[in-house]
Amino acid sequence: HHSTAEANTTPPEVLELLQSELQIDELSLQQVFSAVKSLMNGKNESKYQICQRYLMLGHIRNIMQDSLEWLENKEDKFIRFLAHLILVLRLMGKDPQHDIGDKILEKYVTQLIDGLDGGSCECPELIAYYTSTVPTDRQIVLYAELMDRIQKSEHRMEVVTAGTKAGVDVAASARVAIKKAITDIQQGYGNIDVTYTQTSNVEKDKTLITKVISSLEWLSLMPNQVDEALWLGNAMIR
Repeated sequence: HHSTAEANTTPPEVLELLQSELQIDELSLQQVFSAVKSLMNGKNESKYQICQRYLMLGHIRNIMQDSLEWLENKEDKFIRFLAHLILVLRLMGKDPQHDIGDKILEKYVTQLIDGLDGGSCECPELIAYYTSTVPTDRQIVLYAELMDRIQKSEHRMEVVTAGTKAGVDVAASARVAIKKAITDIQQGYGNIDVTYTQTSNVEKDKTLITKVISSLEWLSLMPNQVDEALWLGNAMIR
């Protein structure tokens, strides 16, 4: 039997005799896939089928290359599939192009953040974990984007705790989030015209200032960053 032969339990001379007697023709995996394709009546393989074929043939590099094009795909479930495939390949030591894998994982994290609603995050541990799988500099930026989305105070401590446990530099992310809020208010002032006293502009101004003040809360949630939060607060008041 082939399974026995593959397990190397049959003496070579016996195996040779069996093969010559039975005249067994072996097909390569590539030949099998070619045969299957000929039966598809011109139908294109799905992206999942392409990945399956590449995996079975051991063509991991092809998956990585095609993923650059697939990243433009708006199908959330497929991006999720690719992200988890990359994580599994890395566990196996089979990720030959780490930079592409990082792009896939980053795309998935961004997808998770964009899916948040109402200024809250029900499962920050999930986002924190996937954020921790990308390079450190990108972790900081991505987690800052998450912080910028979380407006409800009751959820902020959970985000800080989750990020810390996952190994994300949450203090650095908080500073990036604060800097973004300050940049927004500076741009806001630059866009305010001579009719500054109009209600719409006043309300816009209040919103921007509130966002900056609110962003400082992130540092206050970290015991070793409270002094910096106070210093920044005083600096802004002055």
